Amino acid sequence: MAKLQSDISIMMSPASFRRFVLPYIRQQCQWLDYSLYHLDGIGAIRHLDALLEIEELNAIQWTPGVGQPQGGDPCWYDLYKRIRAGGKAVMPAWVEVDELAPLLDAVGPEGLNILMHFTSERDIDAALTIADRYRA
Repeated sequence: MAKLQSDISIMMSPASFRRFVLPYIRQQCQWLDYSLYHLDGIGAIRHLDALLEIEELNAIQWTPGVGQPQGGDPCWYDLYKRIRAGGKAVMPAWVEVDELAPLLDAVGPEGLNILMHFTSERDIDAALTIADRYRA
């Protein structure tokens, strides 16, 4: 398993991304049993369609970036649904405990690997209680 990324892609056009980055991401995915691509910042969303074309890519981690609503915000639900519809698991980053149930309700628990933000053991217990409600 490895997390793959190309943070410079935020400064690339979709055509340049497809030419200079996509072949290498695809090749790395072919070598791995499980691959996760770190999609970093709203400017990188323009490369999502290309990433979804990589059959061997298993998952996409979404990190909105500084100054943006973080991973549990409802503004990202459609993005997560798009990633799931593309056959990939999704890892929303920095989800707060109070955002967990609405996220799971909106997107569904299947194919989500949620990176939570905890500030106490009480937060952890609350998240576990919420997650238990969504277990099949």
